[in-house]
Amino acid sequence: MSDSDIITGIAGGDKRTFEDLYWRHRRPFVSYLRHSQGVSTEDALDIYQDACAALHNNIVTGRLTPESLEGATLKTYLFAVGTKILFNRRRKKQTDILFDTEAALKTGETLADDDPDHQERLAVIRMCVRQMKSPCKELLSLRLWTGLSSAEIAARMNYSSDRSAITQVSKCRQKLITYVKSQLKGYDNR
Repeated sequence: MSDSDIITGIAGGDKRTFEDLYWRHRRPFVSYLRHSQGVSTEDALDIYQDACAALHNNIVTGRLTPESLEGATLKTYLFAVGTKILFNRRRKKQTDILFDTEAALKTGETLADDDPDHQERLAVIRMCVRQMKSPCKELLSLRLWTGLSSAEIAARMNYSSDRSAITQVSKCRQKLITYVKSQLKGYDNR
């Protein structure tokens, strides 16, 4: 059965066609994610489910047609969707790690001892800030630990305006995010 026939069948509500597509690509997809991305079998299967659901939805809603494949195969499309889902999950997890920890640092909140993962993330953030060079180390410490406003940071760091302080803190925060990501590499596979 051609990809065009498969799309037409799924668009027409043929469940058997979708099931055949699902089972045909399941094992290669899981193998691909496990070997190329270091994902566990369980996570790969979860991502495959989401990718198949997205594929099905795109066909049923008319967003994916034989013409829109533009010479690609359904297998290639499915793998691309799955890879995008994986990268979005990783990005969200890293973002959640950073923002949860930043919020805790900003408010001076102490985290519960019964959450070792969060404690580990917090320790990584603190270590990264301490290892940064000036002025980022000072700027981030003032922002995250003391919670100073942009105007207060500008005054303390002798910047011409609070706008300058905002810009510098933003640049340093981006450096921190990059550095933390490098330190947390592989964390999402734990």
